[in-house]
Amino acid sequence: MTSRPGGAPGEVTGDVLDACLRLLGSVQPGEMRVCETTRLASLGAVTYADTASTGSDVLAVRPEHEGATVSVPFVAREREKATLDGLLADVQERRSPRLVTLLGEPGIGKSRLISEFRVSAETSGPVRCLIGRTPRFGWNAPLTALAGVVKAYCGISHADTTGIAVQKLSSAVHDLVGDTDTAAWLLSHLRPLAGLQDDVRGPAAVDEAFQAWRRFLEEVSARGPLVVVMEDLQSADDTLLNFVEDLDEQLGPVPLLVIATARPELLRRRPSWGSGKHDVTTITVGPLPPDATRRLLASLLVRHGLCDKPLDSPEQHDDSGFYQDLIERVGGNPLYATEHVRMLRNELVPGRELAVPALTISCAGPRASAERSVRLPQSVYNIIAARLDTLSRVEKSVLQNAAVFDRVVWADPVTEISGLARDEVAEYLKYLEQRGFLVRTRQRSGHGEFKYEFRHSLVRDVAYSQLPKATRADKHQRCTRWLAEAGGGAGLLDHHRGRAAHHAETAQPRTGSS
Repeated sequence: MTSRPGGAPGEVTGDVLDACLRLLGSVQPGEMRVCETTRLASLGAVTYADTASTGSDVLAVRPEHEGATVSVPFVAREREKATLDGLLADVQERRSPRLVTLLGEPGIGKSRLISEFRVSAETSGPVRCLIGRTPRFGWNAPLTALAGVVKAYCGISHADTTGIAVQKLSSAVHDLVGDTDTAAWLLSHLRPLAGLQDDVRGPAAVDEAFQAWRRFLEEVSARGPLVVVMEDLQSADDTLLNFVEDLDEQLGPVPLLVIATARPELLRRRPSWGSGKHDVTTITVGPLPPDATRRLLASLLVRHGLCDKPLDSPEQHDDSGFYQDLIERVGGNPLYATEHVRMLRNELVPGRELAVPALTISCAGPRASAERSVRLPQSVYNIIAARLDTLSRVEKSVLQNAAVFDRVVWADPVTEISGLARDEVAEYLKYLEQRGFLVRTRQRSGHGEFKYEFRHSLVRDVAYSQLPKATRADKHQRCTRWLAEAGGGAGLLDHHRGRAAHHAETAQPRTGSS
């Protein structure tokens, strides 16, 4: 993107735009076309028609569903599940509502944990689980997630006509409340909430809709223990966040467990989320430990036909370093593990199934091998890049400067690379740790400050790869100067010298014939 002086509109150019324009030239009225990479990346959510190689026609967009997470093996989450089981038992015994928040980065296994908990809860007793999801994209009505819960209880599917859906809702409400006036009041708010009639009410009516939804939950949970799951709450607007956070205090004595799943960004918007309340619990779903990651990878490799049997134990020999390399790449993230194994399957057994989009990016190094690039699934890159985009320009710049220097970083070298004040850099590094990009080590700098390392090696690689080559060359040169003055290790110094020379050379425009 090129900005113009005087406040004139900027100009956007590049390969992506050129590809879109080529696709646009082949689209007929009423058609929608996507490139091959987009088609492959969205096959789980979109149905495509077979077309020429110029693009794909979209037939339908399938709604999000929890079934997509069940295929991932359930590994090393028994402790978190036991906590949820205990909270549900407490809710049933005391007949008192409780809010639980599951926090974790994308792909870490929040939905898989919910799926396992749900099956266990519904098979072990008279417990009902209802799930609502906050849309990740598009216009976000404050009541969208609540509508999903109502539809789930009433058995309303996307295939139902409006008439059938209204009939199901009316029957469920009248079955819950015997009073005709109360039923009519509930239906007047639940019909627009569920999208079964146009909602022409003003914003002030949202409060009354919330009252109706609370009454609906009370009536359902009064008949038996109820679990309500609100997924992706980090995408919710403030109206819904306020409602969910205070829900346990607004309900009567009923056995209701509300579970909200969210990414760490929720705490950036609401640092005090759930604090100071008696019946509120927060569970952080962290990365799998290395042994559990090894077991997960072994199971996935067997499932996809890439090895005959799983490892007998984590201590089994790995002479080639294959497992260790994969463990480092996926960083304890089950989704990353699944996507990497799928990528390996398609590269080692071509043509067996539809290809998994992958790309090669520059790795930050230094690595044991001399390779300057790393290959990773497109879906994993997209998730990491989207997380990086939640940072401000300065925050992302500090993280990228840290990525250039080394796996372990602290304020002094990052200050040299960034040109910012040292105290500023120290605060930014602390903030990046709070956001889950970095993790504190036991090492300390000469000033007694903690040193940090990247929580995930691929986060470092993606952050590094987004820097232009000329910028990388300059930053590696700054690292070289700082290390020479500070008496840094010879290996790291040689790495930065080599990278500075390499990127300076490759950043130069080529002339002449090839």
